[in-house]
Amino acid sequence: MTPQIQTLRNQIDELKRSIALVENDQARLPLDEATAALDAQLATHQAEGETRLTAWADRFAQPTPPAPSAYSNPHDPVGLARFAAMDPTQVRDRLVALLTAAYVGAPALSRAERPAWLVARRAELFVLEVEEGAAARLANVPRRIDADPRAGA
Repeated sequence: MTPQIQTLRNQIDELKRSIALVENDQARLPLDEATAALDAQLATHQAEGETRLTAWADRFAQPTPPAPSAYSNPHDPVGLARFAAMDPTQVRDRLVALLTAAYVGAPALSRAERPAWLVARRAELFVLEVEEGAAARLANVPRRIDADPRAGA
């Protein structure tokens, strides 16, 4: 195998991984989109938390106070709803800080950009496949098992 073929194959592999991340919704959204999603989820938890805290507090008016597990939500195991209801600004600020820290140096692609990005990357991949196929033929090197058959044999 020639260095040129190895380089092309490495580029093809990397591009396929990038495409798969976007196709499988594993590529990050831009921070502003992620923050908007966080805000929507936090608003839901806040409303639920207000309801749960009010119901729980009302139970203290009864002769038997509530059990520790009363009014819990299995979909909110860390109690985010309670925190969100008590101090939504502080909770949001902390969550946005954690989210922002996770974005340091991480690439992101908006939902709107994804279709055009995929079209461009697939076209780029096809060009690499054609180049790799031609180089493999010239060097009498077998094609990759996963080679695109449209790129020539």
